[in-house]
Amino acid sequence: MSALANNNTMNNTTTEEICAICQTAVDFKKSVLTSCNHYFCSKCFFKWMEKKADCPVCRKVFRQKTNYDIELEREILSELEGQVRNYTNLVEELNEQAFNIDYKKNTLIKACMEIDETLNKKKQEFIKLNNDVVSLHNKKISITNDIKNQINNFNNLKRQTILQMQQKKQKQKRFGMNFKNR
Repeated sequence: MSALANNNTMNNTTTEEICAICQTAVDFKKSVLTSCNHYFCSKCFFKWMEKKADCPVCRKVFRQKTNYDIELEREILSELEGQVRNYTNLVEELNEQAFNIDYKKNTLIKACMEIDETLNKKKQEFIKLNNDVVSLHNKKISITNDIKNQINNFNNLKRQTILQMQQKKQKQKRFGMNFKNR
């Protein structure tokens, strides 16, 4: 429906058309008057005409669809169907790639967890081996100290024995006696 708006301003009466599509005042410089005497914004009207060939107010048909229009719409529809198929195939391919990426990611996570577990076991083995090495080192030090003590004891015993033999020889020389048999 075409709407008429009365605007009374100080005893001045003006009438303006309202575009039935966008519901704003029609600028007559940029308007379209249809054969059924309805005004529309030219922008709104031509957008409407791209979709429908009738008046938005009274539905009067401005032009009938021709075979050319129908064939053009079929071509456009066929092209759109092809694009939809292509997009569908692309989406399926992307879903498959995403699945493969997720599978690879999960495989890598599992491998990382196994490596981490192995690494922790190796750390425990290293700690045990390190403790064993420290223990063996301490035993070596202890044995080395025991050997040094034994050597010192042996050297002390040797010195004592040598000293005793020297004292015995001196006694033999002094007294001239033979103490070998004792």
